[in-house]
Amino acid sequence: MADPECALWRRDAMYSKALAFAGFIARKGPAGIGLKAPSTAT
Repeated sequence: MADPECALWRRDAMYSKALAFAGFIARKGPAGIGLKAPSTAT
């Protein structure tokens, strides 16, 4: 289907997005742990 390089790039993009989300939660502190609506962090 897709070339491995494209798949690798997509995986890397998802990984960096997850890292950014984790950093966002970490910046929010204890309040971020009780986040009830993750849909707001699109």
